[in-house]
Amino acid sequence: MPTFNYPISASLGSSKSGLTPNVGFRVVSADDVVRISRTTSGVEEILDALGNATTGIYKAVITLNSDWGLVRIIWDVDDLDGVVAEEVVNTAAPSNLSSYNYQQPLVVSFGSAFSGLETFVSYQVISADGTVRISRTNSGVIERTDWDGAESTGVYEVTATFNRAWGAVLVVWDITDVENVAAVETILASSVRPKPIDSAAAPGAIWANPYTTNVLGNFYSAWDQLCAEVDFMKASLDDPSLTDNQKNYFVQMYSPRIENVKNMFVKSFKILQDTNPQIPLSKDQELS
Repeated sequence: MPTFNYPISASLGSSKSGLTPNVGFRVVSADDVVRISRTTSGVEEILDALGNATTGIYKAVITLNSDWGLVRIIWDVDDLDGVVAEEVVNTAAPSNLSSYNYQQPLVVSFGSAFSGLETFVSYQVISADGTVRISRTNSGVIERTDWDGAESTGVYEVTATFNRAWGAVLVVWDITDVENVAAVETILASSVRPKPIDSAAAPGAIWANPYTTNVLGNFYSAWDQLCAEVDFMKASLDDPSLTDNQKNYFVQMYSPRIENVKNMFVKSFKILQDTNPQIPLSKDQELS
């Protein structure tokens, strides 16, 4: 049963800072089997750019078993009702950690209140064993523009050079001289694999992008919500308050278009899965 170390994190907000002795987590399989009982061992608070543990973002490193499949990591705080965070992780991590570099896009959203700070937003990349893979830097960080071209979004991005042999890494963002502000993301660098490429192309010229398990969970959620919206729109065409003329018009005009939209969702998910075969199917996603 292969195991690997995996960095986990939970953002509880700066109002919940300083609670390290009381912040704990547990790991539960999709079939509700407890894989790691609740523990506070190894939990630390992420520091801000000034070195203060005031972010309310907590981290730890856990050992996952690749036979566990999908697991839920559930965070809570002793004696604080309603404070909880959760992350879904696919433990089926590739065991082949062959070494090669690839370009990995990174994004963080601090909100529009922190726009215009392009030269102050920095990131660093740390392996599960604590090795610093990319030292804190703001090189290459840019702010995304809004629809009008203004850099006012507070969303920053950069393209960094990763190595597949790093395995699971923690990306930590912060803003120079700004207290209480930080963000973290776990990325499975080892999930990258070569795409099929033309035999005439240089070997390794094109790589599949890796995915992060928490982002994958967000994708699942968004995909299911979009399909639910499509189903709702289809059902609304049967509204009894519609006149016959209205019903005929809407059914003829919109029902085929709505069906096409849903089909595009299905196709997009198939493409994503083809790119990364490690991605499991959600029980709510029925692909035709």
